[in-house]
Amino acid sequence: MKAVVYLDVPEWQIGQKVSVYFPDSMVTHSTCEAVKVRERPEKLLPCKCGCKKREHWIGCRSTNAEILKCCKCGFEVAGKNVIDVHKKWNEAVR
Repeated sequence: MKAVVYLDVPEWQIGQKVSVYFPDSMVTHSTCEAVKVRERPEKLLPCKCGCKKREHWIGCRSTNAEILKCCKCGFEVAGKNVIDVHKKWNEAVR
C-alpha cells in the first residue's frame, strides 16, 4: 500500500536525502521533494461603473479563453484561465 507523509521543511532541505523512522523499527529512505500549492483566483473588484455583477464566458477549445463582462456597462476583459482573467480584471479596474 502506498502512503504519503507531508512535512513542512525549510526550503534549503528540498532535494536532500531523508530517512523516516517508524515505531516498529522500520526505516524508509527517500528524497525531499517540493509540493506545488495550487493558486487561488483573486477576489474580484467592482467594475468601473460600480456594478458587482459580471458574466463569465468560456471560449471554445481552439481559443481556450475566458471572458468577464460587466452586466451594466459591458466592460470586458479576457484571459487564458480563471486566475489570469481575475488578475487582468482587477488591474483594469484599478
